[in-house]
Amino acid sequence: MGLVWLRQLIQLVKPALGVGAGNVPSYIAADAKVKRAVNDIIVSKTFDNGMICSSEQVAIVDAAIYDEVKAEFEAHQCVIISKKADIAKLEKVVLNEARIAVNGAIVGHSAIEIAEKAGLKVPKGTKMLLAEIPDATMEHPLALEKLSPVLALIKSDGVEDGFKKAEGMLNLGGIGHTAVIHTENEELQLQYGIRMKACRILVNSPSAEGGIGNIYNNMIPSLTLGCGSHGHNSISHNVSSFDLLNVKTLSKRRNNMQWFRVPPKIFFEKDSITYLRHIEADRVMLVCDPGMVQFGYADLVKRNWNLTAIDQQ
Repeated sequence: MGLVWLRQLIQLVKPALGVGAGNVPSYIAADAKVKRAVNDIIVSKTFDNGMICSSEQVAIVDAAIYDEVKAEFEAHQCVIISKKADIAKLEKVVLNEARIAVNGAIVGHSAIEIAEKAGLKVPKGTKMLLAEIPDATMEHPLALEKLSPVLALIKSDGVEDGFKKAEGMLNLGGIGHTAVIHTENEELQLQYGIRMKACRILVNSPSAEGGIGNIYNNMIPSLTLGCGSHGHNSISHNVSSFDLLNVKTLSKRRNNMQWFRVPPKIFFEKDSITYLRHIEADRVMLVCDPGMVQFGYADLVKRNWNLTAIDQQ
């Protein structure tokens, strides 16, 4: 719904600032602080019941800490859904299969309400529903954007596999938007930032609040997040009032001083090349274009060097 509306808006005669959809991966590396990472995701996904486009849509967890992460989620009133039949029920309620998009009827609803619609029994006070899926592909629709307190949970076999699965999430519909990594390794943070085609790379932060800026970082606070050329947007930053301004520039004529450095002596008269025979120097650098070499002018200069004094390199 949102993407269709956005395309129509951009086609209007009046100028429009278009942004893109999110499908945010959150990679939890083996060295991550598990309690903090899980808490961050819960804080993010329960804020406004997951309606923020920069909220996590999948947690990609390193196999070494996968069970620990699951246990931590369960300790905070989150329900893990593992049975294929239950996952299929959840898919039918959360997603509009015909449009391959989120079902607008559940957007912003609580985890308990969504579970009831899917015919799943969950404890009172359930904060989130986590569906275990093997990969971030179209064969597993819960890897798509859900805009609700429903999160996909994927196990990764190490860093490279985790990165590939995160890239898969972005390619499913979040290209250019936001990606998250939980790790204490600064080199890994940098690698993730370079690899992911996302304009916001959030480190050890709740994605919803981190993406909209100001609370966990110094990004411009906004609910309208540009996705750059990756997402076919004209901007890659958080939209602010500055983007609505017409900036006019009055430029007066000024002589901007131009200069270049020249040698203390310049020989320019006819046969001046012969003076090179009398100049003693340790090194000579000949600057010319390929044409001067091709037509033999460079060799003419070199023949007049003081060969005993000059180091020819």
